[in-house]
This record gives sequence, structure tokens and C-alpha cells, in this order.
Amino acid sequence: MPKMNKKTGRPGFRYQLGPQVSNKNSLNQYEAAFRRWLARELAEGRLSIVQASKRFKIPEGTISFIKREFAPQVVLLEEMTEAEKHKLEELQKRIKQLEKQLEDAAIKNIALETLVDVAEKQLNIPIRKKPGAKQ
Repeated sequence: MPKMNKKTGRPGFRYQLGPQVSNKNSLNQYEAAFRRWLARELAEGRLSIVQASKRFKIPEGTISFIKREFAPQVVLLEEMTEAEKHKLEELQKRIKQLEKQLEDAAIKNIALETLVDVAEKQLNIPIRKKPGAKQ
């Protein structure tokens, strides 16, 4: 028998609205990242609602709700075309080339700094500009 409200004599608030109110916090016990991941797995067909329910021990209704709630956030990407793959490879090569140039420039900078340090010590002349000096 449902709990009755003492004042009105009618069934209690939670009983009238059903389990979605009484179990409201059950959905919040799963992190948003997990819910988004689960919705993506369901949308892409890697998991069914029944499989997810058994695997994670979550009621099927909760999984259905997660799927509906996070469906707008799930973005399904199409396969890349050959032209896009080729462009990606070119860009990755360009990134490696630029990283190598950056590394070379950093080594050159260290070498020049060392050269200036040695010249200042051996020749006793100030080469570097003093901070705050007038121009």
C-alpha cells in the first residue's frame, strides 16, 4: 500500500508521479562523460540497450533515457575520402617539418647565447643590452 499524505489522506507525492521522481538521482550517479560515451556507443550500433543494461547493470529505461537525452550531442562523422586522407597526410608531414625547424632554431638560439656568454667572459666586454637602458 502506498504511503498516504497525513493531511490530505491521498497517496504521497512520489507515488503519484511514479518512479522517475523517486529515482531521479539514479541517473545523476553516472558522470556526464559516461552518459555521452554510452549514447555515442548506442547511436553507432556498437552496443544495444539490452547489452548495455547487462554490461553496466543499469535499467533499460535509464539507458533509453540517456540515449534520447544525449542524442543531440552525438555527432556521427563520415569516413574520410581519399582526397581528405591525402590532405591529412600532407598536413602531418608539414607539422613534422615545422617541428624540426623549430627544434633547429632552438638549438641555434642556445648556441648563440652560449657564444655571447663565452665572449663576454673572455673579452670582458658587455655585449648584451642592459634591461631598462636608454636607447
